[in-house]
Amino acid sequence: MQALYAVERQAKETNLSPEQTKELRETVSYPLLREFEQWLLEQAVKVLPKSLIGQAIHYTYNIYP
Repeated sequence: MQALYAVERQAKETNLSPEQTKELRETVSYPLLREFEQWLLEQAVKVLPKSLIGQAIHYTYNIYP
C-alpha cells in the first residue's frame, strides 16, 4: 500500500496534469493492484474460509475493483 501512496505523492509533488496522473496510475499503480489481487488469491487457498483472516481476505477480494 505504501507504493500506491508513493505514486500519488509523486503525482502531487510533480504537479502532473490529470492526464499525466492517469497515465502514471495506469503504468505504475495498476500493476501493483494486480499483484495484490494475485496475492489475495494465493492466500485465500492457504487459510480456512471461516477464520478471521480468511474472512478478511474474501471480503477484500469481493470489494476489490
